[in-house]
Amino acid sequence: MSRNSTNPIFWVSPHFDEWQVQTDGTDRPEALFDAKEDAVEWACRVAQHRSPGIVRVVDYHGNITSQFFFADMAGDQDRRPAA
Repeated sequence: MSRNSTNPIFWVSPHFDEWQVQTDGTDRPEALFDAKEDAVEWACRVAQHRSPGIVRVVDYHGNITSQFFFADMAGDQDRRPAA
């Protein structure tokens, strides 16, 4: 994915008995994981690498349960939970 003026959004969501990470606007997941924690960790690493980026985690009902912002700040990358 190339960098552009919009921040990529990585969605972590349940997919049957697995957890998927899917980039906003794509048709297929980028990755599948057995555990939610592994999916969140992977999505955060990718979002940090592609910063600025956002990770949004949703539950089985589609509710956003957590959100992380990653920004490239003068070479330092920052991970902050959303308020």
